[in-house]
Order: sequence, then structure tokens, then C-alpha cells
Amino acid sequence: MNIRSVFYKLEHVKLRTVFFVFVASFTGLIISWTTFVTNNYHDSHDFLALTRLRRLLSGPSPRNVVIIVSNRRSGTTFLGKIFSQKQESFYLFEPLLPYTTECNTLKDERVTTLTKFLDCNFSSVYEDYEKALKITGYSDKYSKCMQHTTCFADKNGALLDDYSQLCGNKQNTLGDEYFDPESEECGYPLKPHLLSELCNSASIVAYKIVRVCSLEMLEPLYRHLTMRGHRVFVIHLLRDPRAVLASRLQLGLDGLNKTTFLKETRSLCERYRTNINYANRMNISEKKEIGSYEENVVTDGRYMRIRYEDFVSDAVGVAYKIYDFMDSDLPPEVESWIRSSQVHSGTLIQQAAQRKDKSLREKATQRLGELVHPFGTTRDPNKVLRKWRWFFTFQYIEIVQQECRDVMKELNYDQFHSYKDLLNFSMPSYH
Repeated sequence: MNIRSVFYKLEHVKLRTVFFVFVASFTGLIISWTTFVTNNYHDSHDFLALTRLRRLLSGPSPRNVVIIVSNRRSGTTFLGKIFSQKQESFYLFEPLLPYTTECNTLKDERVTTLTKFLDCNFSSVYEDYEKALKITGYSDKYSKCMQHTTCFADKNGALLDDYSQLCGNKQNTLGDEYFDPESEECGYPLKPHLLSELCNSASIVAYKIVRVCSLEMLEPLYRHLTMRGHRVFVIHLLRDPRAVLASRLQLGLDGLNKTTFLKETRSLCERYRTNINYANRMNISEKKEIGSYEENVVTDGRYMRIRYEDFVSDAVGVAYKIYDFMDSDLPPEVESWIRSSQVHSGTLIQQAAQRKDKSLREKATQRLGELVHPFGTTRDPNKVLRKWRWFFTFQYIEIVQQECRDVMKELNYDQFHSYKDLLNFSMPSYH
């Protein structure tokens, strides 16, 4: 080997070294810049794009995964909003709807599907939904899970906004993208690979689930996602069973009527009982360091039980506790939304009557309508907590109190011993 060839090779190594140093420095500079912008300019139109670029350059990173577990008519829609309102989040409303509320139908399949969705894998969403709908015979007429790719897509407004930015939808007069459902390229059905990309770009993935009947069913899901490096949290939301059943009976949900009331009451209370006992059992095994339980969401300290009544009474305070539980700060946009959603009907009626400006008057009237909507998220805390006591006859109350006595005691719900006590609002229903 002559001197010239040696010199050439040395120069080639130098050039490659300089090139790699330059690429590394430039990438670091871009990551620092996008981090600074996304941390300080959350209102930027390009916030989502900058966040996605930062994550792409940084490589795969662990995320917070939140599963809100509860029962129908327990306040999950409102609780879910404290995650969907957060920037840089990915939230789905009832992704397991095709699997129905029948606990023993497609038991393993629903957990498998949920695991894939929480891992941002939507590649088989059509096949999974089609199989579930075929077996359960559930009507997709109103939820439109197959037609839109996500169930009740209109409940995922923040997701649709982010999807529009990613897909490059039409723009309004302000230059902001908006979701066009009729768009051939960026409308319905939502593209699975774009949903996966949005999900992977999020720092927090949260789903509202009322179709997983037991916490124990989540153990394999928890282990899988934890092994993938994600931090998995389960928020277990529980509401007074009397209020839950009163709401279902009033709306005629789940076929609940006078004939089926006792059966449904027993089923609901057994579900409460099973999950409470499981969580308590895991807590005992952790404290005493006994037993052969594998690690799970409870023993790892990733399980949080919340009473609906506490959340409604102090939504901001509970939201702070939830984010602190996840070692995070409550985002200002989430706190702002919570405060705006907590209104009193008397105030809105007064505003609607006194506002001279037609648009302001219509806005106050619209919010008043949202306040009384059974599936809305605008709430008058005082009325929400006692509305069920007006609706229920004492005969129903006695049935629930008898079947759920141990559950109510565990959750500190107080029993009523007469119809007079039920309507005496100076007597609380919980402590």
C-alpha cells in the first residue's frame, strides 16, 4: 500500500467523521428548537407538526397510557375530557363499542383489540370490528364504527382536528385546517395508518372503556404495554349504584325496565364487588409482600379509584390529583375547560334573559340546552348530585340498597330508610 492511498483513506475517514458530527449536531439543534417551540407556543398552528417532527427525530419514546374503566352512566364522558382537551394527546371515545356490554361475549378478543389500539396499532381495525359486529349482532347504525373507523367519531372532536392537520384537509378563512367528512382523501372513513401516526405522536393515549368488565382482564394488556416501555395507568371511576341505575332506567338503556330491574341491579353490584375485591386483594398482597401474584396495575401503584361524586364536587381538584398521580402537571387548557364546563342553571337562565346581544343570548341558551342533555359534559354540580333522588321511587331504592349493601359501605355511600329521607337534601347520600 503506497503513501498516497493511505493518505486518501485517512482523508475519507475524516470526511465521514465530519459528516456524522454535522448530522448529529443538526438533528440535536432541530430537536432543541422544536422542543422550545412546542413548550412555549402551544397556540401555534404548527404545534402538532412540530411535536411530530420532534418525536420522529428523537426516536420512539415511552408514553403515558390511560384506561378509564367504569360503567355506563357513571361520568366517564366528562372524565375523559380532562385527557382529550390536553394538547399532544390521543383520545378515543368507546373504542370497544362493537363488543357490547355482555361481559362473557368475546372476552379475550376485546382485550386483544384494546391492547392493539393502546399500542397505536390500527392496522386491523376493520377486521376486528367486522368480526365483533357479526358475532354480537350489535347495530352499528348510530355509532358508525365501521363507516368512520372510530365509534361515535363526533365525540372525538380533538382527534378529528389533529387528523385534518396531518392529512392536509381544507382550510377556513383563518388558514386553519378543518375536518371535512365528505373529503375523498381526508374525510371518512379515517385511514388506519394515519390514526396510528397520530397516536404515536402523542405523549398521552387515553381511552374511555365501559366494555371491559373486570380489572383482572387487563393484566396481560398491562404487562405487554409495560414491557414495551409505556407507563400504563388505570383510572377506576365509580358512581353511587342508585344514581347509575336511576339514569339507565330513565333513559331506557340496556333494556332496563321494571321487569329487568332486579337482574340488572344484581349484575351491576356484582361487577362493582368483583373489581373492588380484586383491587383490595392486590393492595393487601403488595403491603404484606405475600402471594404469587404477577406484577399488575394495582401492585405497581398505577391504579387510582375515583368516586364520581368527588369528581363532580371538585373537578379541578380531582384533575390535579389525577395528573399528579401520573407525575405530570395539569395542563392550563384542561383546567380552563373544566372551569368553563361547571355552570349553574340559574346563572345561564339569567344570562339568556338579560343578554341584549342576540349572539350572546343564543350562546347562553345553547349552553343551557347542553346543561340538561343526558349525554353532555356541561354540568351544574349541585343538580347532578341529587337529580336521581327525585326520579327514583323508594321501592327501587330499597332493591339497590339491599343488593349493593356491601359495595355501598365500601365506597361510603349512605343508606336511606324512608322516602322522606330520600327527598331531604340536607341528608347527604355519601360521606
